[in-house]
Amino acid sequence: MKIGITVEQPNLGSKVAERFGLSPYLLVVDSQTLSFEAIPNPGASGGAQAGIQMVILAISHGVEVLLTGYLSPVAEKHLTRNGIKVIRGVAGTAGAALKACGQDPGEHALAEGEEKKDAYQRFIPALKGALRPFAGLLPVMAGVILLIGLFKTFFMKEWIAGIFSGGILRDVFSGACLGSLLAGNPINSYLIGAGLVHRGVSLFGVTAFMAAWVSVGVIQLPAEMEALGRRFALARIGLSFCFAMAVSLFTTGLFYLMPG
Repeated sequence: MKIGITVEQPNLGSKVAERFGLSPYLLVVDSQTLSFEAIPNPGASGGAQAGIQMVILAISHGVEVLLTGYLSPVAEKHLTRNGIKVIRGVAGTAGAALKACGQDPGEHALAEGEEKKDAYQRFIPALKGALRPFAGLLPVMAGVILLIGLFKTFFMKEWIAGIFSGGILRDVFSGACLGSLLAGNPINSYLIGAGLVHRGVSLFGVTAFMAAWVSVGVIQLPAEMEALGRRFALARIGLSFCFAMAVSLFTTGLFYLMPG
C-alpha cells in the first residue's frame, strides 16, 4: 500500500504540511518496505489550480491513503472518488503520522529523520526558505524571456490584426481562445498582454486573453480527464472559458464607462 503525506521537507522527520494544495512535497511511502519518494509539488508557490495539480500528483503516483493537515472539500471529493482514503487534521512529523496510522517506519528511519531535523532545524531550513522563492522564480523568468522572444519573432502585427478585428465580441472570443491554449503564469500574461496592446489589440481582447491564460489551460486537459474524470474536466474548461469572456466584458466595460 502507498501512503501519501504532505510534508515541508523531503524526509520522514519533516513536519506535515498544513495545506494540501500548497505543500512543498508529497511523500509517497511504501507500507511494505517503508521506502519513500519525495515528489515536489509544482503548485506549492500558489496560483491557479494548485489543489487540482496536487490531486493529479497523488492519483498518478498510486497513493491509496493520504495524510495531510487541511484540504478543501472539492479536493477530498476527487481523491475519495479515485479510491484514496483521506485523513485530515494530521500534525507533527511524517514519521509520527505513519506510527499513528499503524505504519511504524522503524527506529532507524525515525532516528535518521530526527537526526536530520536536529541538524537542519535552525540554519539550513531558514536558508532553504529564503532561497525557495528565488528558485521558484527562475523557471518563470526563463519562460518570460522565451515568450518575449517568441512573441517578437512570430506574433507579427499583420498576423495579430487578422485575429483581432476590433469588434468587441470577436476580440473577446479570440483573446479567450488564444489564452486557453496553455496554462500560464500571471506574470507571463501581463507581458504578452502588453505586447498585444502595443500591436493595437483592444483591451477587451487582451483582458480575455489574460483571464483565459491563468484559468483555462487546455494543454493539461488530458491529465485532468484521467485524474478527475472527463465530465468534470470538460465542465471546468468550459466554465473557465465563459468566465474569462465575462470578466473581459465586465471589467473592460467598467473601465470605459468610468469618468475621466
